[in-house]
Amino acid sequence: MIRNFVLFTVIIVFIFIVSFSVISNFYNKKNTWLCVNGDWVKQGNPKEDTPDTPCPSQSDTKISPAVTKDLQINENPDKVVFEFYDWYISKGSVDTVENYKERSELSPEFISRMETSFNVVETKDNNTFLCTSEIPLSFQTGVSNIQEDKSIVKVENLYKDGKLIIPIEMRLLDGKWKIIGILCEQSQYIQNQANKKQIVIYFNNKKVAGNSNECGLVYGIERTITPSDDQAKDVLLHLFSGPTYSEKSKGYSSMFSEKTANILKSIKIVNRVAYINLNDIRSLMTEVSSSCGSKEFITAVDETLRNNKLADKAIFAINSSVEAFYEWIQIGCVPENYNCDNTNIL
Repeated sequence: MIRNFVLFTVIIVFIFIVSFSVISNFYNKKNTWLCVNGDWVKQGNPKEDTPDTPCPSQSDTKISPAVTKDLQINENPDKVVFEFYDWYISKGSVDTVENYKERSELSPEFISRMETSFNVVETKDNNTFLCTSEIPLSFQTGVSNIQEDKSIVKVENLYKDGKLIIPIEMRLLDGKWKIIGILCEQSQYIQNQANKKQIVIYFNNKKVAGNSNECGLVYGIERTITPSDDQAKDVLLHLFSGPTYSEKSKGYSSMFSEKTANILKSIKIVNRVAYINLNDIRSLMTEVSSSCGSKEFITAVDETLRNNKLADKAIFAINSSVEAFYEWIQIGCVPENYNCDNTNIL
């Protein structure tokens, strides 16, 4: 009888201890401090004060439940990508690209593929890590998109007039995130719209002119450009390069083309007059020497400068000689060209 009483008492005590432990654990979970986005947040009514230990910021990464346990002990993929590009771009390693073979951020498979099918040093015009020949001013990494043991991290390489976004393919190998591919074919360049400017340049257009045979008829077409500090030079470079394929399909034509893209030596604007110094175009643009050809040439330049509010007229020179240009187009030195005065020609 006494033995049964003792056994019953032991069972009751055991049940009480287990119940107390479960209730206490439940209470503690409901009354505790949670680390949320770098801040300690109170849940329920914890007895303890705010923890003294730092609360690390949580990554914005989308984490698949299958790899949550791994990520608790390993770096996030965006950090791995950042460390590689920080070494490559920020620390001047572009000129010593062979060192990439020693980088722990790259998978052995990726390094092997680079060694067998690609030599970074010999193809800097299309650098594998940058997907272009230009070195960016800076870079930043985007949010990781994690799916089990795979991830895509986007690198944004920043340039003067925009940014190139490159997807980086990652994989979790032996508990560590590694770069296994740089997807240049999926990269996207986004131009800074704030740096864009609308200009108007003037070409012939037979579709608009119809049956008119009048010389010097030109019509404006808008273009969006990335301006430099010299707007007049920008406008003339676009004019002298001729119409694009798209503009030609709309009927625009011109004596200017890719062959004349580099005829400009300098331009200086004084009192709304543009003094334009050209390379020797006499053998390149023979049609300009005719009366109709010279009118088309001069009108296209005058209208382009005037409608972009840069100058009211232009004076031309060949290799710094105003006289050489106007003698060539059979006008000579007259008051309209200030008697071939070279004073303002650069």
